[in-house]
Amino acid sequence: MRRKSRKFLLIILSSALAMAITGPAQANNSKADVFTFFNADGSPAAGNVVGKATLKRSKKGVNVTVDTTELGSGNAYTIWWIIFNNPDACAADCAGSDFGTPAVEGSVMNATGRVADSDGNARFSAFLPVGFMHTNPSSGNIRQIFGPGLQNVKGAEIHIVVRCHGPSTGDVEQISTLNGFCEADTSADPMGNGCFDIQAAVFPKP
Repeated sequence: MRRKSRKFLLIILSSALAMAITGPAQANNSKADVFTFFNADGSPAAGNVVGKATLKRSKKGVNVTVDTTELGSGNAYTIWWIIFNNPDACAADCAGSDFGTPAVEGSVMNATGRVADSDGNARFSAFLPVGFMHTNPSSGNIRQIFGPGLQNVKGAEIHIVVRCHGPSTGDVEQISTLNGFCEADTSADPMGNGCFDIQAAVFPKP
């Protein structure tokens, strides 16, 4: 029986994101390091660089490609768009704590998901169109968690978060939803199937 996971961990990203921010290569094509804030087993990590990500901005939306390592072999992962449409309204470095500021126009949306290979590597690719992402809550595959979506392609700060969902079950829900196949309490088994945000990449405002 599936149970909901512990609270989404975006609120703790502030210090890790501040360490990892890298400037864009150019306005329409930016590169960023993928860094860890949790290890594959869920234990805290030190912001080590484990991969590379590329973001392309266009009039229609944004495309991201993430090549990353040091994931759990055979584990299921989702990646998430964390959009700060107006980063100038963030208190400092944009983080989950800024979602409470309406002027930031923060949004969290599913990008894609997949299972890591036997070496703990994975490549993710996704496109996010401009505007509100329409969803069908009755399907159980809710992609837009909150916010107005991508409204400011040229000026938004965009974070990509990689989320672990534990050993793959083969069910599409596990690689397409926020809490797919997550355990509610892993205190007795920290290596268990509690979902947690394992890695991230940051693309500042161009």
